[in-house]
Amino acid sequence: MTEPTAKIIPIGSKRRGEACRFLKEAILLIPRLVLLLYRLLRDARVSRADKILVGAVLVYVASPIDIIPDFVPLAGQVDDLFAVSLVLMRLISDSGESVIRAHWTGSEDLVPWIYKVAGFSKIFLPDRVVRAVSDRFGAH
Repeated sequence: MTEPTAKIIPIGSKRRGEACRFLKEAILLIPRLVLLLYRLLRDARVSRADKILVGAVLVYVASPIDIIPDFVPLAGQVDDLFAVSLVLMRLISDSGESVIRAHWTGSEDLVPWIYKVAGFSKIFLPDRVVRAVSDRFGAH
């Protein structure tokens, strides 16, 4: 005798649920990430081009006019997180992990966390938003 299937779960729904939970917690770190970006803006080890990108992402996060407006629950903040993670990944590549870690005040190991934010954001955000944010902040 076979057991009836209680619920059919679509492929990827478990991963999407994990992403949603992680990103809800990550949103709480946006103020610390803004502080990190501000400190990086003032660091002489960060190139002028990267400082311009840092300034642009700070304006993007502070602005209520985003690709997904901030008043949209969760998604409005996830696009900000995704943009910040793209800029931080570029800074890690250009300036090194030690520069980023020198300015981080959180308890999390920031570098793997940044890559996790970027990956989960891609799962949660629509493809057009991922492309738009990547075009704006991910180009190297």
